[in-house]
Amino acid sequence: SLNCAQCQNQVFTQRTGEIASPDYPAPYPPFSTCSYNIQVEDGFLITLEFPVSCHVRFQFGPFCGKTLPAKIETQTNVVNITFITDMSGAHTGWKVKYTNENVVMSFVAECQKNASWNKPMAKCIIVDCGQPEDIDSGAIMYLTGPEKTTYGAAIQYQCAAPFYTMRRSRNFSFQNTVKVCGMQRTGAVERIYGGRRANPGQFPWQVMLITEHGELGGGSLLYDSWVLTAAHVVAEQRNPSTLKIKLGILNKYSVHYEEVQAERIFIHEGYRNDLVNFDNDIALIKLEHKVPMSTTISPICLPGKEERFQMKADDIVTVSGWGRTETRSSSVVLLYTELMIINQKECTDAYANKSHNGNPLVVTENMLCAGVEEGGRDACHGDSGGPLVLLDVQTRKWFVIGVVSWALDCAVAGQYGVYTRVTSYIPWIESIITNNS
Repeated sequence: SLNCAQCQNQVFTQRTGEIASPDYPAPYPPFSTCSYNIQVEDGFLITLEFPVSCHVRFQFGPFCGKTLPAKIETQTNVVNITFITDMSGAHTGWKVKYTNENVVMSFVAECQKNASWNKPMAKCIIVDCGQPEDIDSGAIMYLTGPEKTTYGAAIQYQCAAPFYTMRRSRNFSFQNTVKVCGMQRTGAVERIYGGRRANPGQFPWQVMLITEHGELGGGSLLYDSWVLTAAHVVAEQRNPSTLKIKLGILNKYSVHYEEVQAERIFIHEGYRNDLVNFDNDIALIKLEHKVPMSTTISPICLPGKEERFQMKADDIVTVSGWGRTETRSSSVVLLYTELMIINQKECTDAYANKSHNGNPLVVTENMLCAGVEEGGRDACHGDSGGPLVLLDVQTRKWFVIGVVSWALDCAVAGQYGVYTRVTSYIPWIESIITNNS
């Protein structure tokens, strides 16, 4: 609109002045977006005052209404004001007067013949840094005194330990918390076919998924608002909000767990969803809100490019889930079992002459195989999308190196479970998370 065009990107460089809403003192127009920028020389601090009553809200407030807001001392020489209107009614608007004070390190004045100083006297004010920035998943401690932010005051940032640790930004001006990943809260894994019952906190990254069709699947918590799973688990999920996502749960029928909502589902663009070719069988679920960390809920680590994360034959890995067991029904409790990585050629050969519904089954370089030669231990139906994890001896942390994808049969000797190779998809995972966080 014309009114909107007249009040965008206005710049004020004089040391004092007035700014008013469009058409002031008449009501301001609806559906306008106005921006005002006050810029004065370095060394000056801008002060805002409202000489007349107004009917808007400011980020310093909310202010206004029937009483005047207090004077705002901004402690800066650049101030941006954005004014957005809707259609909530006709209001008079506002007017702001801005002035500034010159901040100097020293001040010289001369005594004149008439017994007066040649310039107005300066005043000393204490340096005030203002309120420190908030920190997610942590707290600010005022070491010098309650809410004290003036010269000499000290503050301390603390993370919600042990689930978060501190990371400083490159310019060291601000610190943020980083989720601690891959940490078990209970003892070591012992030596869901042939599986053992998981203990509380043993697999805190394990996620249970129940689709809108009632199908059971698994996933892994990444950071505090993402879940990694298999594409085939969520490929038919039309509405993200109807996907049930449970964390911190061991017994399927327990009422003690954290349920979260999916905001969006990202299926790898190379996944074909034809139930024969499972290449690129990987997906990410963005959660609506951050998950609170606890002894039973914390994320798994993503592997890096280091050689030790390139799986070799006979590496020991662990798979977990609520999938089908020897009794042919899905498990009530979370089970886990240790497996060995199978040589890629051996796995490819094992499926070379196998087919499903007349279509050949293909093991690609984006997949890895795990199992035991004699059979008896494996992931199975209902475990799909769940984590295949590795305990890294260097960091003593757990890393997700596979996603339960497919197999012809479960726990059959000479035939192995096939997993999506996570290291093949780190750039894709990082890109999705970075562009959608």
